Amino acid sequence: MAAKTLQTAAVVSIMLLAFGIAYYAGRHMARESFIISAQDSALGGAGSVAEQNFRAYGHSVRNLDMRRWRTFAAGKAIFDHHWALRMLAPYYNARSCSACHIHDGAGGAPGLDSSVVAELIGPGVTVASIYRHAEAGAPPVGTWSFRWESNSDGLVRPDVRFCLAGTASSCGEAVSLRIAPPLIGLGLLNAVPDSEILAIALLEAENNPATAGLARRVWSPRDQRLEAGRFGWKSSSATLDDQISSSLYKEMSLTSGLSKLGPVASGCSPKVQDSLFDALSLYCHLLAVPDRRNLGNPLAARGAVVFRQVGCAGCHRETLVTGADKAFPELSYQVIHPYTDLLLHNLGKGLSDSLSDGEAPAAAWRTAPLWGIGLRETVNPNARFLHDGRARNLDDAIRWHAGQARAARRNYELLSKEDKECLLEFLRSL
Repeated sequence: MAAKTLQTAAVVSIMLLAFGIAYYAGRHMARESFIISAQDSALGGAGSVAEQNFRAYGHSVRNLDMRRWRTFAAGKAIFDHHWALRMLAPYYNARSCSACHIHDGAGGAPGLDSSVVAELIGPGVTVASIYRHAEAGAPPVGTWSFRWESNSDGLVRPDVRFCLAGTASSCGEAVSLRIAPPLIGLGLLNAVPDSEILAIALLEAENNPATAGLARRVWSPRDQRLEAGRFGWKSSSATLDDQISSSLYKEMSLTSGLSKLGPVASGCSPKVQDSLFDALSLYCHLLAVPDRRNLGNPLAARGAVVFRQVGCAGCHRETLVTGADKAFPELSYQVIHPYTDLLLHNLGKGLSDSLSDGEAPAAAWRTAPLWGIGLRETVNPNARFLHDGRARNLDDAIRWHAGQARAARRNYELLSKEDKECLLEFLRSL
């Protein structure tokens, strides 16, 4: 009887072992298939989430170490926190991060009362933020007016007029508008090694010099060295921590330990203490990318092919791979599909707004990631596209492309009505 029991146990063990091997092999093969093909729904690697409602951008990565959950929740609270006016004095654009990044997504259409950032540049005028709010008694920065103007193609662009207070000669100087970008997947982009960005730039220069992008090198206050820029509309920040610190200061006058400007430089204590900054940083690093949707839609499948044929994939690079990230192991060694090369490209005079940023010319913009773009208007019904929100929809955004993207735009315009809709359906699936 004992021998029979042992025999039965051995058979069960062997069956369980065989099942385990088969299960592991199946998982491994699925992972290999995922690596080979971006048709898999997991745009953000192992941390991607299946969410399609207005909170789709606000989830932690699926593989979050649960010991971090409280810190993630604390970071969310800081992100939503309305700072006291005395902390923001004398000038500010908003009282919280979430006031501009609606549900962790993009800002809406620009206007006098919208969540946009405006900067001024002109003869004898240094680049400076045009703050929309001032504490009681503080002199106004200036006055500005806003209107939409249309061109012959039916596209619209913002026309902004600004007069710097007390300087009549500064009326009508160039003003640059920026809407807040979505925050999903920023930690993954932060984990892409500099070497990969530089290698992509070299590859583009060798294969197609006419459309090759520029890998911008910027100073990182966090790392105290030159690194590949990747954050901001013009790749002005090398690390996500640098970008967070810059945004806190420029939009809300909040200084942190990484601030390059303001009272910190003169030895005053930062307004955002390190513990608060670290929680906010963790939150921003670990926001997940929503899964791709409609994988079985034949129109979207055809659109993915058209996307490559017209030349969009030349800059909107489908796949990147993250490196080791000791601070955030959840983000390490992930195969991701952000649809960006993280490089600067000249998009032509139409998108130039007269504001250069270091070695980034006025018409040069970092290739915007496309992951999650199909949910942008679900997350924020008033969301717009391109750096200043001029594009009312994806078709507008494509037709504004010129410069190095002129050929791709022309190819798009020459598509049949059916293929054009397929390409847009593919973008809506991301």
